Amino acid sequence: MDLFQDETPATVPGAVTITIPGKPFAWRRARSHGKIRFKDKATEANRDTLAAIVSRHFNTATEGPVRLTVRAVFKVPASWSKKKQSAHLWRPHTSRPDLGNLVKEIEDGLNRIAWVDDSQIAEYGPCAKLWGDRDYTVLTIERIGG
Repeated sequence: MDLFQDETPATVPGAVTITIPGKPFAWRRARSHGKIRFKDKATEANRDTLAAIVSRHFNTATEGPVRLTVRAVFKVPASWSKKKQSAHLWRPHTSRPDLGNLVKEIEDGLNRIAWVDDSQIAEYGPCAKLWGDRDYTVLTIERIGG
């Protein structure tokens, strides 16, 4: 089986797997105007969407160490030829945004929702950026160690 083939993630007892529809969103540095610092509206809208979807799965923020797995899937551009589209389907996405910034946005956006603070993330499961048939992100959050 192809490592990057589209499939439903395996269910791990005690883990919560959540699919976030829409284009994966990367962390952005807060902007400033003189001494005033602010986040852009797109970042705030993304955080609100992320919170609304994920909060349905958590009554309270998880305490203790957690493992985070992120799978960001980007839709293959329709402007590409059919041959190029099929060649890239379920293969690594190697253009911007970078994986680290995608994961960082999720870490920061889920503070006080899925975990108390992102410093609790003690381990990462396999994280990947892929080309796919539509835009979405799959998160798996698992409490580890007792």
